[in-house]
Amino acid sequence: MLNIFIYLIIPIVIFAVIYYNNPNIFRMLNILKLKKTLKDDAELIQLYEEIFINTGNAIVVTDSHNKIIKVNNAFTKITGYSVDEVIGQRPSILKSGRQSKEFYNNMWKTLFKTGYWNGEVWNKKKFGEIYPQWLSISLIRSKETGKVIHYISNFSDISIIKESQDALEYMAHHDGLTGLVNRILLKSHLDNFIKTRKRDKNIGAVLYLDLDKFKFVNDTYGHGVGDTLLQKVSERLINSVRDSDIVGRVGGDEFIILLREVASEENIQVIVKKIIKTIASPFNDIVEDKIYIGTSIGVAIFPKQSDNIDEVIKFADIAMFEAKKQGRNGFQFYSNIMSEDMLEKNSIERDLRSAILSNEFVLHYQPQVDSKKKTVTSVEALIRWKHPKIGLMPPMKFIDIAEESELIIEIGKWVLFQACSQMVKWRKENVFIEKMAVNISTIQFTKTDMVQTVKEILEKTQCDPHWLEIEITESVLIDNQDEMLDTLTALGEIGVEFAIDDFGTGYSSLSYLKQLPVHTIKIDRSFIKEIPYNKGDIAITKSVVALGKSFNYKIVAEGVETEEQLNFLKSLNCDLIQGFYYAKPMSALEFQKFQNSL
Repeated sequence: MLNIFIYLIIPIVIFAVIYYNNPNIFRMLNILKLKKTLKDDAELIQLYEEIFINTGNAIVVTDSHNKIIKVNNAFTKITGYSVDEVIGQRPSILKSGRQSKEFYNNMWKTLFKTGYWNGEVWNKKKFGEIYPQWLSISLIRSKETGKVIHYISNFSDISIIKESQDALEYMAHHDGLTGLVNRILLKSHLDNFIKTRKRDKNIGAVLYLDLDKFKFVNDTYGHGVGDTLLQKVSERLINSVRDSDIVGRVGGDEFIILLREVASEENIQVIVKKIIKTIASPFNDIVEDKIYIGTSIGVAIFPKQSDNIDEVIKFADIAMFEAKKQGRNGFQFYSNIMSEDMLEKNSIERDLRSAILSNEFVLHYQPQVDSKKKTVTSVEALIRWKHPKIGLMPPMKFIDIAEESELIIEIGKWVLFQACSQMVKWRKENVFIEKMAVNISTIQFTKTDMVQTVKEILEKTQCDPHWLEIEITESVLIDNQDEMLDTLTALGEIGVEFAIDDFGTGYSSLSYLKQLPVHTIKIDRSFIKEIPYNKGDIAITKSVVALGKSFNYKIVAEGVETEEQLNFLKSLNCDLIQGFYYAKPMSALEFQKFQNSL
């Protein structure tokens, strides 16, 4: 009687279980449709037996005491056990120890309550390999007594699926280049740490890092070297913090570090200074040259400043920008005043966008006076913003923001067009000026085709190229040497002249200076301010004038306000004087009156 049950009834139940858990069984269903054509039960039993033996899922049949009485080929293939090794054994010989006692208690509870259980289980093969299964268990009760007489288990090895899932999970939460956690996982760690933080005096901190001079490395050596550098930086960051801390890359050359359980702000400073020193050390093993970079770090403390994840990261980001403003390769702790500054900055940027459309800008002109003849030979065009609420704003209030937002590109075009137009207008009105000096931003040179822009504006305004003098800072020239040399050469060929503004405040390079089509050097006002009292400024000014004269450059002194300063510069044969001693920046109409008064 038992044999009949095993070979007839159980295969039918097994087939039902297989069908329920395996959508790919439809091919077998087509076979079942043939049952009406079978002539006797023997053929039907043989068919079920074939399905049992050859299905891809492992099948285990146990008796009422949960001892194995039958397994199929897939079972032996997956587990490594032969049929003889498992008959009479309990399925627990496969247990890996991964699941808790509570897990199995819940499994049996569900099985006896519903007659069915399925889920993920980690089991062990014959030779010790632990692997994940998708397991389904059904129990069979006697129709007469209702007691359990058999258990049928059906499982498959889901190792490949799990590996794919794990790989996708890893990719979703880690940076592909460095292997560091990304912003998503960082925020999860930060959220978890804030929620579970020990209730003691310890604090946590978020460090927001941005690499200094990374763009220079990318532009000089290529993105391949840049990627390798980012990997090396990641290694140094990991080695600079504790095992309990978390280092993540959030994009480009920006990193975030989560410092857990720090005793004080002084301890944070020690870690931050260590990181700055580590990154500043030369990278010797990437290219033949040594690569030098730095890092600017912003620090936000939680829960002191906030226990909101997004706010803490934002505060650290704001502090990082403040560190860059302070000179780079340093750090700043976040303070509330930084947020106020950021709000003001955002407000100015928003108003700047409106100002471009509403034509709220105006140019003022500051004379450059011949030191010997006391005649105006040139003027510098200086932008002002007629803000509808604040009033007339000088460039120092908004130019940096315009550059960061790249609004300077549109504003710079407007300045150049207006200055050239005014020069043409004065010439037609017999107001004789040799040069109109116009400041050009780094962004305009690096983000636009400056040669084409200048040519188009000169053509539209009918301004003679020889009337235009473009002022550029020394640091712009050094940071973009090859590109700038090509641009300046092309513009110089059509007659445009160039002045180096703020000379002496950057990275003066005489060898590079010789290559440039420069005609004028402007001594920065910071060197003029304390003449004749500061011996250092006197020495620097003498050196700059002597250097300029040796190259046959025209020398302009900015910020001249006193007669003592004027007399000193005259004694050095400085060519042009610019500053409040003669005149402040003024409107075009005021300038005409001023010139007539000399």
